[in-house]
Amino acid sequence: MVDSPKTCVDPYLDSFTQSFAAANYKAGTIKNYLHLVRKLGRLMDATGIEPSALSPHLADQLAKICTSAPPNLTHPSSQAH
Repeated sequence: MVDSPKTCVDPYLDSFTQSFAAANYKAGTIKNYLHLVRKLGRLMDATGIEPSALSPHLADQLAKICTSAPPNLTHPSSQAH
């Protein structure tokens, strides 16, 4: 899994990693979660949602975009090609 450059959630990734490790999550699980959080960060960046504004409702909206949108909407960097 190759993730794109920094997103709005990157400042929180070390804390997430530490929390998951402290809870005895396996390294592969942590890697997968970080990949998904970065994907969320890309969606947040593309839609202009700051981390402090993320609510359960907005997270649900982003999840719907992710599951129903064409790849270029879920991966904003692919629009540059």
